[in-house]
Amino acid sequence: MAPHARFQESAVPHAIKKVLRSVIYRIPGARRPFQHRDAAFAERDAALRQRDAAQAQLARLQDEADARHDIPDVLRLSREEWEVKARLSSLAEWENFIRARPEAASQTVPEEIARHAAAHGIVSAFFGNIWLRIAENLATLPADKNYRENLIARGLNARQRALLDLLSEVFEHQAANGLRIYAHEALTLLAMTLRARYPRFVGSEYAGDDAGRDWLFPIPALDAAATGWPDAGFDAVLSADVLEHVPDIGATLRETARILKPGGHFLATFPFACNAEQTSVRARLENGAITYFSPPEYHGNPVDPEGGSLVFAIPGWDIIGQCEAAGFRRAEMLFWMSARHGITGGPGVGGVFILDALK
Repeated sequence: MAPHARFQESAVPHAIKKVLRSVIYRIPGARRPFQHRDAAFAERDAALRQRDAAQAQLARLQDEADARHDIPDVLRLSREEWEVKARLSSLAEWENFIRARPEAASQTVPEEIARHAAAHGIVSAFFGNIWLRIAENLATLPADKNYRENLIARGLNARQRALLDLLSEVFEHQAANGLRIYAHEALTLLAMTLRARYPRFVGSEYAGDDAGRDWLFPIPALDAAATGWPDAGFDAVLSADVLEHVPDIGATLRETARILKPGGHFLATFPFACNAEQTSVRARLENGAITYFSPPEYHGNPVDPEGGSLVFAIPGWDIIGQCEAAGFRRAEMLFWMSARHGITGGPGVGGVFILDALK
């Protein structure tokens, strides 16, 4: 609050106190009831003036440093070829795209982007500029070079931040407190971040037995293919690396289309077989029994940290046709690679893929 604003707010009470003093102090033997309070107010005002002076000095120093280019400018330093954003709907389009933009499939560009982010920070449509706090918010570069999972800012990896940034862009002109958003997770930092921004956000987790459901309560324990939510209830449904774990992707897509409003978006990340036309089926659930077509693979699961979540399938480009068959008006894979936003993948896949399906 500016000093003049504080003066305006306190002017009337101060004037009243002066009048009261003038009356009370004329009474013989009268006490000075405001003496201790006045000292506290004076001490507070002195502290506020000191704070304002320090903030003003810091602002001047930052302006001077900016003028000398001492503070990195992410938008200026990022190389243009590292900024790639493309909407694709087929394997043929992807192949043509990487022929035109080979850096999108580079073995080395992801590491260069990660090093740029670690040195200069990133900007985010969801969080704003977070490069000023780079030492606190970006982890050291991951040894396995899996930057999609391990390039961390604000506690979130590249694919999670890409999902939030895309959500912010899609609903840029809508008030956060009016958006109804559902996500296939509730216990993660991503879910808690969404809950803090969107009052009408709700997340759920999956539990396969009563013990799991009891442990989750009051968090909804739902099957992504049969949520029970009302028709056309949500503006957006988010899914962060969940689709590969559902036994029936088609059923999950149909359920998602049902609970979305017309014009709503399903935004999802998942391990994507970008060089394959067909989904790679790893396991199948039939009549309560699981048939494995490859060695079982498990990913992290906050409800079952020890057991994890079984991978049933890795979607290929046929996910686009599955979305259209499920009732979506349009579906595309957004490929996003950006040093400015700190979004990259790993060797051979320079960016992050996000499914954007429009109801």
